[in-house]
Amino acid sequence: MTEAGFKQIDDDEQAFGPKVVLASGFSTDEVPELTGMLAALDAPDHRVVLCSEKLLHLTLVQAMGAADPGTPVAADQLPRALVLSGLTGAQVQGLFAAWRASGMPRPIFAQTTTSNLDWTVTDLLLELLREQKEMARERQGQ
Repeated sequence: MTEAGFKQIDDDEQAFGPKVVLASGFSTDEVPELTGMLAALDAPDHRVVLCSEKLLHLTLVQAMGAADPGTPVAADQLPRALVLSGLTGAQVQGLFAAWRASGMPRPIFAQTTTSNLDWTVTDLLLELLREQKEMARERQGQ
């Protein structure tokens, strides 16, 4: 997921990956609001999966398909991130707008790609944090 891995989301972009949103750094109390946002975007069949210790060691595709994800890690122990999968470009854009309107703290957003499905969840979260820090440094330098 280097800078070359970033691309603008097109509203016409087709859905890719399983119908799952992997949530890191979220509490179980926040799941209903996230599920409601997905339902409002015509994605009510998407599962919201909270990161557990077990999932952190699996590949992204394995974690998203886990029948029993395990007990979620406490929200304050992981970076706040949402890995979106199986959503169209228009749905992703709609989720961004709903998120801004919700007042909930902004997570790091990522989408599944053909290359990151084979990353472990831990490696993906570490890369997302690295990219976030790099972007913050670039903004400060401008």
